Amino acid sequence: MSNIKAGAAWAPINIQDVLPMEGFTIVRDDLTVRLLIVENGERFVIASMDMTSLPEDVHDEMISLVSDLTGAPLAHVWLTLTHSFAGPHIFPAPKPGKPQRGPVRSPEELAKMALLREHYESALKKAAEEAVGSMREAQVKAGAGESFVNIGRNVFDGERWVIGPNPEEPVNRKLSVLRVDDMEGNSIATVFNYSVRSSALANEDHHATDKIVTYDLGGEARKNIEDKIGGTAIFLCGGAADLNPREEGAKALASLGAELGGDVLKVREGATAISGTAPGTATVDVMLDNRDSNPNAGMENLIVTDTFEGNGRSEKQTVYMLDLGGAVLLGVKPEMDGICAKAMTDGGALMAVCMVNGSGKSMPSKRAYELKQYTAFHSPFMPGSAEKMAEAAISLIESC
Repeated sequence: MSNIKAGAAWAPINIQDVLPMEGFTIVRDDLTVRLLIVENGERFVIASMDMTSLPEDVHDEMISLVSDLTGAPLAHVWLTLTHSFAGPHIFPAPKPGKPQRGPVRSPEELAKMALLREHYESALKKAAEEAVGSMREAQVKAGAGESFVNIGRNVFDGERWVIGPNPEEPVNRKLSVLRVDDMEGNSIATVFNYSVRSSALANEDHHATDKIVTYDLGGEARKNIEDKIGGTAIFLCGGAADLNPREEGAKALASLGAELGGDVLKVREGATAISGTAPGTATVDVMLDNRDSNPNAGMENLIVTDTFEGNGRSEKQTVYMLDLGGAVLLGVKPEMDGICAKAMTDGGALMAVCMVNGSGKSMPSKRAYELKQYTAFHSPFMPGSAEKMAEAAISLIESC
């Protein structure tokens, strides 16, 4: 008899009735929300939403909603984003006396965003209800391997670094998997963590029209997993700031999704039981120095002589640790790169996840600043911030 219970479910987002929105007019795939609940004396939740980013206050409200819906303590809830760019954003209406975030939006656009938020919350409620209702005795296993679907996304064109596939760039290939089955061996959930932007089909040009809504690479891999073994598959984005899918386009999305899904299943098959030590959560706050950046500037506007000087301000960033009983997950809000994620997993974590309990701009390694790469110019963080976060994360594991 197992002391562990688990339940998982997913629910689609009703997105068709908010389109057109931000240039999106076509739906290839339903976006989804997904939940895994693991209970081993205490209840823990990993929730995932197909979305690029969320404002912090909206994210905080949704985390509270997940906590209420599942009965898990707030500190035991991870709400993560897949960081796919193939879907519209949610920004709240500006509050009186407060500046509006991002570009100025019309009342119609703000109304659509409010409706889209309602759809995400409705999906969270449906998935949470089904996950809670499906709780049963479970066994949890973990494993790690590699996948080769990613590639460096920084290319030097002779004058500056631009975005493009580059097989010569450092690549983090690690693929980590949590296997959650019932006592008969039927899949409850498959959670996989990999360093890649889920953007084989996504159009990151926010001014484009006739863009396609898709769950993209992470979702295509999920579908392949679920078609073969059932259960609920959950993609947790790793160090994505410097890594893209190795190919782009509709054919690439299908083939790479099948490849990544197949790699996950191979790791899943060889996963071994976790140690069963007492589960828990912990956090550590890190103060990071800031710099002024222009995250909306195109590559043609980047100043390659930038010396990345600080602006005299700093901000608190949190490292989250979720230990499911021998399987340690580390999470951060910013979009770290593969080098940072590798440092965390080399330091003892099974998984290193970005877009956890919030979202943030790129936090690249020192190398990106030294080379003056695109991600460094877009980052609001000073050089060394990623390394500081990784060091804090490893110290957090060691202290627990």
